[in-house]
Amino acid sequence: AAGEDPERLRKEFDRLKKSPWNAFFRIDPAFEAHRGMMACYEAEGKPDKVSDLRDSFRNSYPERRAALAELMLDEIEMLISLGSLKKAETVYDDLNLLFQDVYPEDRAMWVGYELRRARADVAGSNKMLADLAEKFSWSPYGVRAVIRMASLYLGAGQIEQAESMIAGIRAGNPFAAQGLQASIAGTRGRWEEALQHRKGQWALAPVGEPTGPVLLGWAEAAVKTNRGGEAMDLLTGIWSADPQVTAEARYMLALEYRKTGDPELSLETLDTVSRLLAGKNELALRALYQKGMILEEMGRNEEAVKTYRSLEKQAGENSDWVRSARNRLRRLVQSGENGTSSSQP
Repeated sequence: AAGEDPERLRKEFDRLKKSPWNAFFRIDPAFEAHRGMMACYEAEGKPDKVSDLRDSFRNSYPERRAALAELMLDEIEMLISLGSLKKAETVYDDLNLLFQDVYPEDRAMWVGYELRRARADVAGSNKMLADLAEKFSWSPYGVRAVIRMASLYLGAGQIEQAESMIAGIRAGNPFAAQGLQASIAGTRGRWEEALQHRKGQWALAPVGEPTGPVLLGWAEAAVKTNRGGEAMDLLTGIWSADPQVTAEARYMLALEYRKTGDPELSLETLDTVSRLLAGKNELALRALYQKGMILEEMGRNEEAVKTYRSLEKQAGENSDWVRSARNRLRRLVQSGENGTSSSQP
């Protein structure tokens, strides 16, 4: 459903929803088809259609309360991703009121955590995360909660707290444990160690697990240990369904091209970042700033001025990137007025 033609895929799901139950493969076509169509509407950015489909399942199969609860959890996650937080909160309240006897509690707690986090309820989200990790330590969602808690500790600079959780994570998810160890090693500046952990994490990647972030971490460690060629090989091959991951890889690759003395290829790669991330995304602004600096280095000051002004339009007034771009613009204008450059901004 995250592909290029969710409308066509949705029509295929619609044809499947009345197929009979497949006892051998234990496939429930009606449930899976509704779930698939909801995902297609999410990809199309249509939250009302997502909710309409869940209501359609409820009306068609009123006796299937457990399946409906799963669809409601899907719906809440989709509404969060689409930014419809008020509606997601309403569905979550309905779920807790009417389906508490049949829903999977561990998943419901995880979705509740994600909802509180999206609403910037830091205290509430952290409490639910801790409760989930304690109550369902055996569950995949409980393990996921422990992993998230360790990441929060690491982000807050509490490295020892994060490190103390590795053993518990390794038992339930060795792939994630390797990633956490790599992050801790990188935070401590032990990049050779981080590189080995990233390679180990790659080797442990479960089937279907998105590996783009793992390869980004591997490439970062390779750069830090002066293995530029290895990093470029990794970054050139990274593609993800998530444009942010692909854009981060292209941005890192552009920096490596710049280091190796190939500014034209660096500019071309930075333009790819801008195409992938239209709007005010932080990485898109960083890419524009890098592009402007490279153009300055090449003596193409008029193009640099246009790039910095484009950054001004895309960023908010309080952005650090705007302030930095304006400083460079001011210097370019002054140099032009002093006759030291042919640029005419």
